[in-house]
Amino acid sequence: MRSFTIRVGGLAAPAVALGLALGGCFTGPAPDLADPAAADQPVMTLSPAALSFTSAGGMTPPAQTVTVSDVGVGTLAPPVVTATYVGQEKDWLALSVSGGAAPYTITVQAIVAGLPPRPSPNMASISVDCPGASNTPLAVPVQLTVR
Repeated sequence: MRSFTIRVGGLAAPAVALGLALGGCFTGPAPDLADPAAADQPVMTLSPAALSFTSAGGMTPPAQTVTVSDVGVGTLAPPVVTATYVGQEKDWLALSVSGGAAPYTITVQAIVAGLPPRPSPNMASISVDCPGASNTPLAVPVQLTVR
C-alpha cells in the first residue's frame, strides 16, 4: 500500500493531515511525528469516504459497507460507530460492526419505512471512533434520496 501525508500547520491553527491510501482516505489531526509515542499509534482509514442510498417506491436499498483499516503501527481497536442526523428525519440508519481485527467492516442499512419522498436527500454522518488511533474519530457522510 502506498500512502502519503500532507501536513499544514501554522501558529494560528492546529496542524491538519490529509492522508490518501489506495482504497481509502482519512482526514484528521496530524500526528506529531517528533513525538515517538504518536509515531507508534494506529492510524485508521475509511473506504469509501462517503455513502449514498436511493430508494424508489418505498423499496429498501441494498446495504453498503465501510472498511476500517489500519495504516499505522500497533493494533487498531474495534470501532465504535454512531449516527448523527441532519434535518427532521431521524433513525433511518442501522449500523453494525464485524471483524475480530482490522480491517473491520461497518455494515450500513438505510431504513426507508415511513420516510416521505422529498426533492432533497436525507443527510446523516457516521462517526467512527477507534480508541487509541491517532486520528480518531473520523466521519462518513451519508445521504438517502427517497423518491
